[in-house]
Amino acid sequence: MLPTQGWRSATPPLGVPTLGAPRCRSAAHARHVRGRSSNNGSIDETGDEIPLSVPQPEPSRRQVPCRLIAGLATAGCLETAYLTIARYTNAPVACPIGGGCATVLTSEWSTLFHTIPLSLAGSLSYGAVAGLALWQLTRRASPTAPDPRSTKLIFLGGALALSTTSAYLLYILLTRFPGESCSWCLASAGLSFGIAAAAASALRAEDLAEAAGAAGGIVAFTSLALAVGIGRPNASVITALDYHAPEITTESSQEAMSLAERLRAAGARMYGAFWCSHCYEQKLEFGREAMAAFPYVECYPTGWHPGMEPDAACTAVPGGLEGFPTWVIGGKKSEGDLTLQQLEERLSALGY
Repeated sequence: MLPTQGWRSATPPLGVPTLGAPRCRSAAHARHVRGRSSNNGSIDETGDEIPLSVPQPEPSRRQVPCRLIAGLATAGCLETAYLTIARYTNAPVACPIGGGCATVLTSEWSTLFHTIPLSLAGSLSYGAVAGLALWQLTRRASPTAPDPRSTKLIFLGGALALSTTSAYLLYILLTRFPGESCSWCLASAGLSFGIAAAAASALRAEDLAEAAGAAGGIVAFTSLALAVGIGRPNASVITALDYHAPEITTESSQEAMSLAERLRAAGARMYGAFWCSHCYEQKLEFGREAMAAFPYVECYPTGWHPGMEPDAACTAVPGGLEGFPTWVIGGKKSEGDLTLQQLEERLSALGY
């Protein structure tokens, strides 16, 4: 039997206050406490958790929807590439819904600094976004790995530049081309807005709030660049136009006068509108003297207002008119202005 005198227990006996008394811990337990970690707080020397006063936010596990963005951007790249090829080859542009595609896409508002087609700039921009999205897919550590916040902001910045450009061009379409529609322009706007929405979906609300300043700067810079490169849209919406025939100030060459007479003899017609800048440029190429024989048909001889139909001579064209100017030579339509050489080739093919 163990002696009771002089024996000390490792823990105080029952009934003895333990405040301030050290607790008995094994060496293994001490090592466990030192190596222990907690998501909610720290560990004191006794092994108890000390809760933090401010909870730490969980990192965002969202990914940039790169496949969706790559698909939308690839569609935009192909669309604008088609328009670019059509512009450089003077090929007619199909207008699936409504008309006016040729008028809008060949207007003075369709180039940067009157040199670079907007469709070319758009194709390169869409292509860059698509390439970035595909590259991001290949560099992820795993299919479910979250993307860094900086990557999400880069996608958001590119998407904002695209959508700001589309919004600017839609405003020009509304204010500078009354009564006209452009299905390619609307499709491109839908794609760029879709890319912007997809990029924004990868960020939390607090991240979007923090990036608001930088986003506003991107929108402002893009708008300024477009205003310098294209021009500033009219601040007011045009509600009506009075008819006014523009004055032809150039002199006609013998070639132009002869060509105008041959076009009329072949039954060719150029359909246009008095406000159409490309119609005016076509007339300037023929010159003042050639206008006596020039086979021009004005589609709005009394002016224009919203909802107004073109003149009967224009609505009677088989297949309708999708934009101005539209040449009809030998029963074949050609949208956009043509050079004298192109007109000569079309007449020669008919035997005139």
